Amino acid sequence: MNGYVIISRDIYDSGIWREDSDTVRLFIWLIGTARFKKEPAKYRGFELKRGEVLTSLTQIALANTHKGNNRMITWTRQKVSRMLNKLVAG
Repeated sequence: MNGYVIISRDIYDSGIWREDSDTVRLFIWLIGTARFKKEPAKYRGFELKRGEVLTSLTQIALANTHKGNNRMITWTRQKVSRMLNKLVAG
């Protein structure tokens, strides 16, 4: 991947910034992997528009595996689901 994304400084005032670094990681991953091109990508029976991501809970978990406390950390599907719900709720 190349390019960049702009993140508002308002993120520092959000609850997720103070409470949950994994949710911040997920948020940044989502905006970084979202489709940028204006023209939709055509898939079987639907279009993927600008700002959308085609993925699964499992793919999100695996893509965000990271090192912490000298071990590899992989999120569960349930954790990803909870974090997505938190982001949707605002």
